[in-house]
Amino acid sequence: MHRKAGNFLSEWMIFAFCAVVLAFLLGYDTRHEREFIAERETQRLTAVAKVAEYMLANQLEKIDTTLSNIRDAVTLPGEEGPDENPDALRDTGARLKILAGAMTSVRSLAVIDAGGVIVTSNLDEVVGKSAGQRDYYLTPRQNPDPAVLFISPPSKNAIGESIVHLSRVITAADGSFAGVVTASLDPQYFRALTSAVRYADNAWVRIVHGQGTVFVWEPDRPNLVGTNLARPGTFFTRHMESGQMLSLFQGMSYSTGEDSLLVMQTVRSDRLKTDIPLILGIGRDTRTIYADWRQHVQIYAIFFVSMALIGASILFVS
Repeated sequence: MHRKAGNFLSEWMIFAFCAVVLAFLLGYDTRHEREFIAERETQRLTAVAKVAEYMLANQLEKIDTTLSNIRDAVTLPGEEGPDENPDALRDTGARLKILAGAMTSVRSLAVIDAGGVIVTSNLDEVVGKSAGQRDYYLTPRQNPDPAVLFISPPSKNAIGESIVHLSRVITAADGSFAGVVTASLDPQYFRALTSAVRYADNAWVRIVHGQGTVFVWEPDRPNLVGTNLARPGTFFTRHMESGQMLSLFQGMSYSTGEDSLLVMQTVRSDRLKTDIPLILGIGRDTRTIYADWRQHVQIYAIFFVSMALIGASILFVS
């Protein structure tokens, strides 16, 4: 015997109500899980950023101390030329060789006179050459503050590596600009440093100069090293404009073209006064972050559709 139309309609209304409740519960659970995943990844990225900042700041402090010690001990030649005090320069050069050999984070150390000539270095082949057009010499000369650690934008060396220089101003007895003592950072060391804090195979870490040029990217992406991120609307520009030390972003990354979850951390140290900071970026592709969640959603969707079809079939045949 067929059911009355009123009963049939009531059953369908009850079925529809149950389906809506089930959809709501499944949707609430998937949304809550997504929010949990986002919060967990944000906490991980933030923790990694703090650890990486500490490690990087610690290295900058050590190099700064070394440069200050070299500056305090160096004796520069006078106007007569580098032969005025050759013994002092030879002694300084020998000391630079020892220091550079002991400092794994430094590729080279050099002393540059007021005219921009490299008067001594751990690398004999560069002694006597001019650095007068290099940023690591020009910027300190234009702003000869002996209290500042100058961080140059990355530039390519002879073999195509991206190199950053740290510089300290040398002042004469009368306080005038007398030259620069500088250290070039070893990019391989800083790649190893950033690799050490990667907590997942698909996570990436980068070090960017405060003017926007990428210095290190780990895992290595040669096409991105040297890229300028200081473009309108990029995550880097938004972080710098915010004035915040730490920023969180999610969306399409200008540099990678991937939808990413990204934490940016300005490297700071109470012991350092830098002209321009270094900026750490730690991120992950959101497709990877939410891979398990998407599988969960698919399972829920299959379950819901199956239950809906079974329920509808029962109502139709009964």
